Amino acid sequence: MIQRNKYSTSYGLVVKTSSGQVVMIHRKMPYCFQNYLIQLLKNKRIEPPFDLEKISVLQDEFENHIYPTLHPNLQDDYDRYKAKLAYEDEWDFPHGQMDKRRFKKDDDPRFKWFRVAYQEFEEESGYRFAYQPSDVAQYPLIKLEFTGLDQCIYTQYFFIVEHPKHLRRNTYFDNYSPFQSQAAYRMALERNIGSIDDRMVYRGYLIKIEEALKYLTRQQEMKKDGKDQVLLYFLEGDKWNPPDSICYLEK
Repeated sequence: MIQRNKYSTSYGLVVKTSSGQVVMIHRKMPYCFQNYLIQLLKNKRIEPPFDLEKISVLQDEFENHIYPTLHPNLQDDYDRYKAKLAYEDEWDFPHGQMDKRRFKKDDDPRFKWFRVAYQEFEEESGYRFAYQPSDVAQYPLIKLEFTGLDQCIYTQYFFIVEHPKHLRRNTYFDNYSPFQSQAAYRMALERNIGSIDDRMVYRGYLIKIEEALKYLTRQQEMKKDGKDQVLLYFLEGDKWNPPDSICYLEK
């Protein structure tokens, strides 16, 4: 039976520059291993910050004790990761879930969604840009619905931001000093996101749309999430006509 889980609905940004590039995140590990790390942190079985040596030891434990219990689809995904092949959402747009405690009930829903999307964009990709609250209503909103490898149904909303003002990368995102790693850990605790440093999971890149489309098209072989259609929105303009069953534009 296909189900939803607490991560089923999320909000994100697709940011395109005037030079024909988009901001993408490269996932450094598959979901199943990331979830394992989060559980270890929540149960206080391990302490941050992480380094490559610690990650390697935890991978061995994961493969010996957790991997045999995974759904076959997730085992296949981990096998692809180990073989250095494309795996689920290896390339993606930044997105995340809403913490309703951060907003008032009468806050504008669209602006709430955007604030969540922007925060996830900044934390996962390391990039930021300037905007005004009045800009939000002008950003097109695309909705995706699909079934994940875990057989849960997912709904993802993406704001389309073209030619952002003052797009730049946060220097903190490339600083792995103990001080910065502890700061990232404290921020994760404050946001109740599992106490994991996003920099260990993601790396943000500015890449050409055509190159990004190749990555996302290849990933459709594993999971038809329609994210390739989002990039076709930029390339096809008025001729863009995605299948409504996967992807459509919210008015």
